Amino acid sequence: MKTSAPIGCAVLAVTLFGAAANALAADWAVFEPWFDLDPWVHLEPKDWELTLGFEGFNRSGDTGKKSDFEFEESLLMDQDGYILDPKIATFSLSSRVALEQGRYSEPNSGTVGETSGTRFGLFTDYDARISLLHGTLIPLTITGQATLDSGSLDGELGRRTEFTNQTNDVTVLYRNPYFPSSISYSEIYVDELSSSGLSSAENLEDSILRRLRFNGRSSKLNLQLSQDWFNDLTDATTQQEDYAKTEGSAFHTFYWGKGSSLNSFLRYQDRTGYSPNRTLSISESATLRHSSKLQSSFDYSFSNEKYTTKTITNSGAAEVVHHLYDNLTSTLRLSGSNEDSEASDEKEYDARVDFDYRKNILWNGKLTLGVGGGYGVTDRKTTEGLLEVVDESHVVPIGRIVSLERQFVETTTIVVTNLAGNITYTLGVDYTFQAAGDNHTELNILPAGLIIVGQTILVDYKVQPLPTQKFSRLPYSFNAGLDFGWIFVYQRINGEQQSLISGRDADSINNSINTTTGVEFRWNGFGGRATFVAEKTRIDTGSFRTDSFDFRQTFEYAIASDATFNANTSESFITSVDREITVYSGNATVNWRPLRGMTIRPEASIWKRKSEESSTSLIADTDDTYASAGLSVRWLIRSVDLDMRYTHNRRSGSSSNTKEHRLMLTVSRKF
Repeated sequence: MKTSAPIGCAVLAVTLFGAAANALAADWAVFEPWFDLDPWVHLEPKDWELTLGFEGFNRSGDTGKKSDFEFEESLLMDQDGYILDPKIATFSLSSRVALEQGRYSEPNSGTVGETSGTRFGLFTDYDARISLLHGTLIPLTITGQATLDSGSLDGELGRRTEFTNQTNDVTVLYRNPYFPSSISYSEIYVDELSSSGLSSAENLEDSILRRLRFNGRSSKLNLQLSQDWFNDLTDATTQQEDYAKTEGSAFHTFYWGKGSSLNSFLRYQDRTGYSPNRTLSISESATLRHSSKLQSSFDYSFSNEKYTTKTITNSGAAEVVHHLYDNLTSTLRLSGSNEDSEASDEKEYDARVDFDYRKNILWNGKLTLGVGGGYGVTDRKTTEGLLEVVDESHVVPIGRIVSLERQFVETTTIVVTNLAGNITYTLGVDYTFQAAGDNHTELNILPAGLIIVGQTILVDYKVQPLPTQKFSRLPYSFNAGLDFGWIFVYQRINGEQQSLISGRDADSINNSINTTTGVEFRWNGFGGRATFVAEKTRIDTGSFRTDSFDFRQTFEYAIASDATFNANTSESFITSVDREITVYSGNATVNWRPLRGMTIRPEASIWKRKSEESSTSLIADTDDTYASAGLSVRWLIRSVDLDMRYTHNRRSGSSSNTKEHRLMLTVSRKF
């Protein structure tokens, strides 16, 4: 049988193609190791996470109704790996894409009706990191990181924001066993354009910050050097904020004997350009342990600060501590300081002795006694200008009234921040201020703001200069406590008497005394525990007096093996020269874990304050109540993470009346 021509040609073509493929395969086998990435690049399993979220609130009150609903979808992609060997080079790549859609409505300001609309945002984030030679015998490690955050948001009332933030960083670490050190260089770019939509005006922020850092440390020395260059790239018609900053610090510790040491610290900073300043700080601190019962310490510090004005400060102190039979501790302290500035020259000298006694007594009781006193002189010469108070620390009490330490405060200069200093609170939203007796100023912490009870806040402000004076101070203190475990009774007294030696008499010379008396009951048993505290505090400074009665209760009970109940309540009654304040607060929470990975947490809280002013006070009476109830559920099941939170808040009283429903729901799925 004969084969037709087309079929024969096809067979011949297949045969020739197979022969050619085999030949190419043989040749590729020679070059394949050079092009195959597997021997060099090793990838870990990918980590992807998809997140769907919703957050919204509906609020109604005196000013009308406001609502805001927002949906967000994001995809996070992570990839880790190494090159050749995980000790030679490792890398990680991360990227995130997020979409945001929202809808809002709010009442018009000063007009009838409301404004509603939608918003849309698109955000992308990238993060790439690499580490080289970290596990080799070469004593160098090189790390690099590059991040990029960008996005655009079309918001309410035609607002639009576009931004790009980029950071590049390279660090070289020298792994010296005696003095490991590192040098890093980074560049931070910020490019943001925003417009309000109400006008054609645009706000542009375009800048670059370059940083060069050196860090090195040994067992005794820690050295840090840095140089910053900031370039403001915005339009030349606006204020340029270019600056250069040089900073260095060194900390050295020298040990000798048993428990003796000398610590030395030096810091220098010089900033030129926008907001120039210069600072030099030196401090020495020595601790000498003469025996197991006797030790002494000596401190000296010097600072030279130049901002708009120049301030030079010298201070020193010496302290001797003696322990007798592990029961009695005696402390003698001498100190002095001199602060010289263009606004004032103030010298202070102090001497103080304290005795602290602790003893175990019958029925497993513990007795503590403390007494102390001293003498001091303040010599102040005031020239001109306002005095600046920086980072005055306060712990927010239950009554939410914070009294500033200095008199004659310029209230327009008050700035309130958190302890870290990276959050600045808003006047009228988080706090207000009001005049108090004896030329003092109080902060009124609002319950619906960001500041909470028990939080430490920092306050900056300026005060009118105090008169030129020289006066003596007689500080004294006493404390006593008796603790039997189930009951604790205590008394604390701190005071100071001041007497004018020379200069103009003024309200700034005052005797002060703070007295606290309290009793605490504790109960444990039947799967629960509770405490009850009753405390009376009196603050008396000149003509300014405040009496407060505080009652605090806490309760914790194990409802079941997988559920606990917690509650705490407090009542405060505060009386001052021109007002009476009553504060009630409480919250209750249940933590229930019915399933593995699941937590259900219902919670309710209430806060109520009533203030009654005297007939001569310019401040109106207030009566405010803030209540909140909510439920949160968290469930981790396999690769799914579910997080739901719902709260209902209600505020009523003299200042405002509002109701709010807020819901947050997030679902994440890892792949």
